[in-house]
Amino acid sequence: MKLWHWIGLFLFVIWVGSSFAPDDPPKRSSSSSDRSNATSPASGDPTPSTSASQPAKIRLYVTGNVVNVRSGPGTSYARVTQLKRSDEAQEISRQNGWVEISFSGGRGWMFGKYLSPTRPRAPSPPSPPPPVKKAPQQRRCHPSYSGACVPIASDVDCAGGSGNGPAYVRGPVRVIGRDVYRLDRDKDGVGCE
Repeated sequence: MKLWHWIGLFLFVIWVGSSFAPDDPPKRSSSSSDRSNATSPASGDPTPSTSASQPAKIRLYVTGNVVNVRSGPGTSYARVTQLKRSDEAQEISRQNGWVEISFSGGRGWMFGKYLSPTRPRAPSPPSPPPPVKKAPQQRRCHPSYSGACVPIASDVDCAGGSGNGPAYVRGPVRVIGRDVYRLDRDKDGVGCE
């Protein structure tokens, strides 16, 4: 036989074999003996799955403070409910930036920018307001005296004298009005000299 004959025969065998090959692998019938051989998930051993495998659901967390959940992928759809920051949801599908989610209490659509696969940190508490600085209390001086501040009190005596206060003033103090505290003993217009 010539080389061309061998190549033709080879291609024919491949073509015939592929036309009889099934598109899907044969399905095994599940019998009670097969089920008894499968180990349970509780034992930790892998269990062959007899049902079609579903894609793993992605856990997402709400990142906005309060976010609307809608009945469809857009703001034109009715609001179903609202979820709060850190609420958990499972992703079902995505469409035009919107994510279909399931959550405790229902199912709906949320705009994707408000969802994250990582749980958001709790907002930091607001910093306390700065302490209010009290303006230094201005010392009130009696209007009947000048030159030194004579405090307004129940009684004022000259510092270093024999008076018992409760307030004192260092002189000399000029008396410009009525001498309420009798600081000018010699009546010359100057007290505590």
